[in-house]
Amino acid sequence: MLKTSFWTNVFIAGGLVFLAFIFYLGAIHLPNSDPEKTLQTLSLGREFDTSGKGTRNNMTDQISPHIIEFGKARVWYQEKVPPDPKCDVLLLHGQAFISQTWVNLGTFDELTKAGCRVVGLDLPGYGKSWMASRGQDPVPSEGFLHRFITGVKLNKPFIISPSMSGGFSIPHLMEHPNDISGYIPVAPIATDKYKSDDYKKIKTPTLIIYGEEDKTLGVTSYEMLKNLPDNQVHVLPKAKHPCYLDQPEMFHKLVIEFIQRNRNN
Repeated sequence: MLKTSFWTNVFIAGGLVFLAFIFYLGAIHLPNSDPEKTLQTLSLGREFDTSGKGTRNNMTDQISPHIIEFGKARVWYQEKVPPDPKCDVLLLHGQAFISQTWVNLGTFDELTKAGCRVVGLDLPGYGKSWMASRGQDPVPSEGFLHRFITGVKLNKPFIISPSMSGGFSIPHLMEHPNDISGYIPVAPIATDKYKSDDYKKIKTPTLIIYGEEDKTLGVTSYEMLKNLPDNQVHVLPKAKHPCYLDQPEMFHKLVIEFIQRNRNN
């Protein structure tokens, strides 16, 4: 009786460990992704992106996935390209989100309709970039965007940067302001790492957006960003910290109008 109970317990414990492993894989597998396609993408990345230059597939009817390598780290991104792109747009994301957020929101579609080549990435340590690097992303935030933009051959992109991604975009704005056609911060972090005089030197056209109900980061980031000489600000009504989720139509309209005004500068 004791022997049977022992092996029963072993069997149950083994089953629980197996189920835990399956749930773990499910936890890191993101919504709207296909495991087989993900593995194919990873192997393609190993074969074609080892130089760190990235690959592009100009598909006009769908969003195409890619992987670019920086040393031992891999960064996953997706892009959509209209038939005759007029400008490039780089979509970053906040801590609770990934590039797929912009796909689901319709931002990829709206921007490509407006003639933009759109690239959205999962920042190092997040989403499929985390999966592709097996949880190890030794990529410092400072300097990363310049390397990524160069690697995927973005031409003076407009950069949309919400919340956490400010840790990547603010240093890039300070170091490479002439490489950006326009900056669209959405309550970003890291604005306090620089002085007001540093912002006053930057001539990059800037569209500051934050939600009316974002009384913390939205307000504090604005206090620094307002020192940018060429700025305009829009506070989205009845919107929280990720204001683009609460007011997507208004957000898209403001962004597209801003891009159209500044893409030929």
